[in-house]
Amino acid sequence: MNGNDIAAKDMRVRIKSAIEESSKILVGIGDEWRISDEYMSDDPIYGPAYIKAGKMADQMLMSALIYHKLRKCKDPRIEALEKLKDILKGKDYFVISSLYDSSEQVYNLFGEYSVFPFGTMAKMQAKTDSQGEITISEGSKILSEIMKDIDALLNKELSIAEIQRRIAKSGLVFNQKRADMRDTAYNENGYLTAWQRYQDFISSTMGKDLLILELGVSLDNPGVIRFPFEKMAYYNNKAYLVRINERLFQVSKEISDKALSVSDNSYSFIMEL
Repeated sequence: MNGNDIAAKDMRVRIKSAIEESSKILVGIGDEWRISDEYMSDDPIYGPAYIKAGKMADQMLMSALIYHKLRKCKDPRIEALEKLKDILKGKDYFVISSLYDSSEQVYNLFGEYSVFPFGTMAKMQAKTDSQGEITISEGSKILSEIMKDIDALLNKELSIAEIQRRIAKSGLVFNQKRADMRDTAYNENGYLTAWQRYQDFISSTMGKDLLILELGVSLDNPGVIRFPFEKMAYYNNKAYLVRINERLFQVSKEISDKALSVSDNSYSFIMEL
């Protein structure tokens, strides 16, 4: 074991101890935890269709292929998230996540102690209606038909162009706020109830000991997780921020004495805790 390995191990011990000693914990889960393109494109079954959907620039079709695979396979993130949940057991905690590609496995894991302000694949909405009905993906008849169409596609019984046409005709998309889906009117009603619970939790932390654990949050939409976390660390004298990120691990000078920055992939870090 070299010096870097020892330092990494000591850091994990330090952070695990901080979690164990904290009564209130706020967790932010970011982009490092998203499904990678390689997860789909390198798959011998799904890869060809996923790559074609990418060339079509059809994000809903790409998401539908991911959703189809995650119905049949264990979400690759679930083991680490279950480990995180186990570490948080017995704590007063809340999780906020930017994982708009969350499957039911991920979305339901933390239940009422979580919020997904950028949406999820566990819910659907009308593409052009930001105030319409939100439906649960698992019970959607239209999505069920799309899943059957993808079965036929993978069996070479249906063309990807035909599935694209059928998806477009349905007028439905996953309830996701994404930069690459600018033609979709994101329906915020899918998360507002959970958002209120999140705000209630934040209010309960004022002046209390609080560990803020930020895992792989990018600078995309920093006003939702990253900046508010820094603000809480700054104003709450009893708060401490741990930022774990492979690239964007730096913390501002104003909170440097109340924060710990870890240059590491947050997913891998949690797996090794």
